[in-house]
Amino acid sequence: GKPAIDCGPATNAGPAPPGSSCRRSFIRPGGCASNLQPRPTDLSLPFSHVFIDDMRSLQLSRCAAALAQCRATRTVICETMVGDTAPKTVNEAYEVQTSLQSILTASPIINVVGQKVGCTTAVMQEYLQIPHPCVGGIYDNALWRTTQWRAEKSIPHSIDRKQWHKIGLECELAVQLKTQLGPDAVTREEAASAVGSVHAALEIVDDRYEDFRAYKPTPLTWVADDFFHGGSVLGWPMKVDDAPLDPMLLDLLHGTMSVEGHVVGAGRGTDIIGGHPLEALRWLASSEAAPNGLPAGWVVSLGSVCSTHWLSANESRVHVCFQLGNSSVSFAEKHADSDNGGLVTGTADIDFR
Repeated sequence: GKPAIDCGPATNAGPAPPGSSCRRSFIRPGGCASNLQPRPTDLSLPFSHVFIDDMRSLQLSRCAAALAQCRATRTVICETMVGDTAPKTVNEAYEVQTSLQSILTASPIINVVGQKVGCTTAVMQEYLQIPHPCVGGIYDNALWRTTQWRAEKSIPHSIDRKQWHKIGLECELAVQLKTQLGPDAVTREEAASAVGSVHAALEIVDDRYEDFRAYKPTPLTWVADDFFHGGSVLGWPMKVDDAPLDPMLLDLLHGTMSVEGHVVGAGRGTDIIGGHPLEALRWLASSEAAPNGLPAGWVVSLGSVCSTHWLSANESRVHVCFQLGNSSVSFAEKHADSDNGGLVTGTADIDFR
């Protein structure tokens, strides 16, 4: 594997917005050492079955501990590190992810405040050869929120690149919920009514794996390890005619990602599963990755509309823009998007140092 990278602490994202109740860890009973519950024994089962089940749970706990250690030491995750402890099913992958998040949030200053949904577009499913969405946690110590002042002056977030192994950037749409959503199946309209704000977003993905193109370790281990997630930058909430953008209009948005002023990717809201970004939110709210649904205040990144751009050493400035074609759009920045010929609906910016 690659050598470990010695990095400084992650930049603090600052407090969540007023009224947010988005701080919780995704903990299932018995999911980690800090939250163990007595395991009831079904006496009708053979002893060997119970023993094997307990041994498997122990293996999955060891996998979570190994992944947490790699995060703490900035060590590349190799296939041999997880070995037989690696998850073998999707359910096991999310069980390990839950335990990993419990370990990582043992510090009172780190919380899981949302989730990213990856592989929600055909371009990303083709790129990773994964035919379904995958979920990872979003942590408040790696979530940067753009203020109105910063948005109006187009001031990027200055972020230390040494926090990660190999940085990739993805052009995303994200929402923050104002009410609980799920865990029962919901309609698109119900999903829209739960959304408090819509944001352009830049997801920082981290290639911390031995060789993901050769599937070392396996994609199920990627899921257990929060599916490449490294951090997220949220733009100022999108507005149309000085009112919050209606989430039902997300399929009309067109997004572009530029690096050092050059467009490196583009896509539309219709590219996301089911032809609408809210379909990714619907899917998550009743999925195995959200057994208790999604709470008010939860941040959800709905997937990249273009392929990942892997940042080179001489690249630092990254810009994402989403706009509603040539329609009349009013946003705090109120400046034209020269690439698309329309007015800017929402942006997110990073200047890596």
